[in-house]
Amino acid sequence: MKLLFAHDFPMIRDTIGNVYSKGAFPYAVWERYLKHFDKMTILGRERERINYNDTSKEIINSLSVSSGPDTNFIGLPNLSSIKGKVINKRNAKLIIDRELKKSDALIARLPSEIGKLAITVAIDHGIPYLIELVGCPYDAYRFYGDFKGNVYAPISMYQTKKIVKNSQYTIYVTKEYLQERYPTKGDQVNISNVNINDINNEDILNTRINSIKTIGDRKLKIGMIGSLNSKYKGFDKAIEYISKLANFNDYEIHILGAGDENNFKEIIRETGMTSKVFFDGTRSSGEEVFKWLDGIDLFIHPSLTEGLPRALIEALSRGCLAIGSTRGGIPELLEEKYLFNPLDEKSFNRSIKNALHSVKSMEEQIYINLNKVKEYTIPQLSQKRDNFIRKFISENKLKL
Repeated sequence: MKLLFAHDFPMIRDTIGNVYSKGAFPYAVWERYLKHFDKMTILGRERERINYNDTSKEIINSLSVSSGPDTNFIGLPNLSSIKGKVINKRNAKLIIDRELKKSDALIARLPSEIGKLAITVAIDHGIPYLIELVGCPYDAYRFYGDFKGNVYAPISMYQTKKIVKNSQYTIYVTKEYLQERYPTKGDQVNISNVNINDINNEDILNTRINSIKTIGDRKLKIGMIGSLNSKYKGFDKAIEYISKLANFNDYEIHILGAGDENNFKEIIRETGMTSKVFFDGTRSSGEEVFKWLDGIDLFIHPSLTEGLPRALIEALSRGCLAIGSTRGGIPELLEEKYLFNPLDEKSFNRSIKNALHSVKSMEEQIYINLNKVKEYTIPQLSQKRDNFIRKFISENKLKL
């Protein structure tokens, strides 16, 4: 039995046949589906190619290996730009049509232009499909930062609402937020798309408690994770707000993520933060990211839009103190006093003050965060996902 997976997944290939991801799609993601399907083909965006040699090893080591047994990757032309939609859509549809004819079922992750197109082709062919809704396309385009994004935001929202409403099987990453914006008439379940193993709370808790007792005697390390090219991540606002905090001088801001650091050159210069902001590049998903998080005291998730942020869940799982914006599914993860309006400086300041109020309050927050993350460990999520996929397979009479 063969599965086709469709998403705007940016594929990075090397010259010897491996496919890589900048963190979100390690091979472990595909193993979720390969428990139920013999083989799967992944449709995504064809991005850069890396020459596999000694000079490229540092770059490759910072990426996650996405390819592995029983997977095949096919790159599609860009459909995310207006030009791409006009010029590339016909060719992309032909590729999707060809691959769907070889497949028994489709899983489409939205928001994504490839995912939406694949669903329309699947409907034409009567091929069963399941949707994973991981974010709000309206907010993603609206906060992208340009006129074209603002114009396309309501169009994409309308298209996604229609597709999800008529879907017979939908997995939401949130408990309430996306369900309210994009309701479905079909079967649904909420399952985050994170990959966190069982947590040894006691070890992490003890390590963190010992660490926070020394915060007043050393530099506070603040961390953020996300693409440097996505304006809706809110890093610029967080840098600006932190630079204005009174009696808050002994700190460093570390940002983990791919993209162009020059996007923040102006805000860093204007705020006098040159010696305080550090870009740490990328890490392969899993242990390398966790090691980085272990060196962070306060994690900030200032996004203008989100589904249910994997980075924030991972930070909580490592015992980080955390604050986050009120957008998307973030309020499902943090208590109200640690939330802030990402466009309001006073709200941001208040949440930092609450997070660092006292050693006792910090200990309490770490304990609460670690307990919250138990809901998002692999054993908890896998059982729900497996049950839902098995139902999808059974009700569509797919051959096991």
